[in-house]
Amino acid sequence: IELGFSTDSKLPVEFRLTPHLLKGRNLLALQVLCWGSAAYLEDQDMWWFAGISRDVYLYARPKTHIRDVQIRASASGLLEVEADIAMGDAASTCDFLKFQLFTPDGDEISFQANIRPRSEKMAVALGSITVPAVRPWSAETPVLYNLLVTLPKTAAETTASEAVCFRVGFRTVEIRQGRLMLNGSELVVRGVNRHEHDPLSGHVVARDSMITDIRLMKQNNFNSVRNAHYPNDPLWYELCDEMGLYVVDEANIESHGVGYDWPATLGNKELWGPAHMQRMQRCVERDKNFPSIIIWSLGNEAGNGINFHRIYMWTKRRDPTRPVQYENARLDPNWETSKLERIDQNTDIYCPMYPTHEKLAIYGRQFEGCSSALPLIMCEYAHAMGNSCGAFKEYWDVINQYGILQGGYIWDWVDQGLLKETDNNCKIWAYGGDYGPKGTPSDHNFNINGLVQPDRKPGPHLHEVKKVQQPVRFEAADLNSGQICIHNHYNFLSLEHLEFCWRITVNGIGAASGQLPDLKTSPGASDQVKVPLPDSPLVVAPSPGLLVGQPHECHLTVSAVWRKDSECYPAGHEEAWEQWPLNLPVSTAPTDMANTVPANHSLEDPGLISITCGSLCARVNRSSGYLCGLTFGGLELLAAPLEANFW
Repeated sequence: IELGFSTDSKLPVEFRLTPHLLKGRNLLALQVLCWGSAAYLEDQDMWWFAGISRDVYLYARPKTHIRDVQIRASASGLLEVEADIAMGDAASTCDFLKFQLFTPDGDEISFQANIRPRSEKMAVALGSITVPAVRPWSAETPVLYNLLVTLPKTAAETTASEAVCFRVGFRTVEIRQGRLMLNGSELVVRGVNRHEHDPLSGHVVARDSMITDIRLMKQNNFNSVRNAHYPNDPLWYELCDEMGLYVVDEANIESHGVGYDWPATLGNKELWGPAHMQRMQRCVERDKNFPSIIIWSLGNEAGNGINFHRIYMWTKRRDPTRPVQYENARLDPNWETSKLERIDQNTDIYCPMYPTHEKLAIYGRQFEGCSSALPLIMCEYAHAMGNSCGAFKEYWDVINQYGILQGGYIWDWVDQGLLKETDNNCKIWAYGGDYGPKGTPSDHNFNINGLVQPDRKPGPHLHEVKKVQQPVRFEAADLNSGQICIHNHYNFLSLEHLEFCWRITVNGIGAASGQLPDLKTSPGASDQVKVPLPDSPLVVAPSPGLLVGQPHECHLTVSAVWRKDSECYPAGHEEAWEQWPLNLPVSTAPTDMANTVPANHSLEDPGLISITCGSLCARVNRSSGYLCGLTFGGLELLAAPLEANFW
């Protein structure tokens, strides 16, 4: 007996088994088809693996059970719970649902709601309460409450027919006067796109890997993730709720292979309307109770048209508590990096891909003072492929200049490489043409475009991203007197969780250091502190790379580190830092070391080319062309030869 089928590879599907079970042993088989018409809607830039990437399991429920629950919990403390009850057991006579809300401190708040029949098989219940002194949820303060919903067997019995538990985060997401706001505060999105990827198991990602991703994101100053480009494993949302990340939840719709023009795109073909609608509806219905989800996305690179207008309207009606975004919601079929598009009505956020800095500035200048304009949040930018993320600071210089520019999502998080052993027993991260016979179609090194490698080892560009996105910024008010201004760019945290320290280096070597006073700077506020610069000249050892008469280089570095261990940050983790050159008197301690310019010389090794200029000497390997040595004043500056490593 065929029970049914599903064509969305990322969302759950349920089949009722009871009417088909026989006494004794039953065989349940799952058939997975690799290709079908639905593949046109799953044309994402990723590995197209066969098989399934979600759990398969059996479960049983009583005939009368809680069919669905929707939770709305606002930052004001108002908690509303709507429930649908399947009425299948005449023996069940209870006419109410019981709700128990447990606070983070363990206190219990109870209330109940009457069950109102709508038909013989279905009833509804609606309960609400205002929680006093509520602690709102945010990515900075991911406070969760536990809600237990119980359906008693009868009004007189204390035993439950069924009970389900939810974690609740009280927060309010809204767009007001041209700004995306959370709990009344204007958000700045420091985001990244993330595919579900594991170098060993493909699209199946284990819990430990998810936790590693979230910790790395937060430790590198990300506060948001876009699920690119499909609903993720439900466990991912639970962890984002618990550990604190804002989520853009995206429907499993991408059809860029057929084109974006209105006559071609599937988004404008009514025949494909039900497929678009069901994918969006099922995404919203499954994920509607996760507080970490602050934005719905209609999909990615799938054109525009009647189907996307309809799913936008359905989503806004079904869940008015979240904004909806769609990058292709424009009147122009294609986008340009430097020109503003004409935005359609089926998006609440202007979310372009890969705009130039000037395009951002144009939008900022044009709409900064317009309270009805859409906030701009880039759905993809700073393509992190290879030696990339150049001019990243310049992006944020523009973003910080205009309030209507509220950040964006880097493309993307992890290199989608797979662990493979070559014929010579060398393990590599394989991609593109590394599989199949010669001539197998591939996109070559595409999908190796993440900030971290497949095993989550950070790439060098991640360090720059972390620096630019730091939520604490430092400004030199008066360096000569050691006056530093510290700005708190968190939305909800003061700076009490951070320790501030300073360090002076001379020629890269530590010469003085100390702690700054503890700060309680409020979100959005600033405080000024004084670094106790030394009054007398700093005495340092002679540097072998410093020429006689050459001035010393002095720098002041101020950093903010976490005071205590937390779920995502170890004590001592550096959250932010800044450095400035200083003009300080320095004296050199007496020494027998000769500090003179070495004479120009040539190496005798025939395999090397030596180039000298004053105290600088470079050595190049004749056969490889690699720079294998670089000395200054006799001091070797390279730990190993420089080798090409492009991908």
